[in-house]
Amino acid sequence: MSDRIGNDTLQRYEQIVTRAKELIAQVTKAQFALGDMALEIEPMRAVGGSMPNGTDDLFTVTESLQMFADDIGVEAPDG
Repeated sequence: MSDRIGNDTLQRYEQIVTRAKELIAQVTKAQFALGDMALEIEPMRAVGGSMPNGTDDLFTVTESLQMFADDIGVEAPDG
């Protein structure tokens, strides 16, 4: 086996892989934390949520989660 991977030494490559795995773990934790926050805003309920059609006082589930996504600067998931 070569002592280089691409432009890096094998040792540097292994450091990069270790750091990449750490970043992926952080992303995963962040995704779960964001999901927990979304569930606090709109807990799991029967199909359609508590107010599937909305009212003057309440947002629909989709509207609430879209507002949350917009306010934190991410794309709301489909479906």
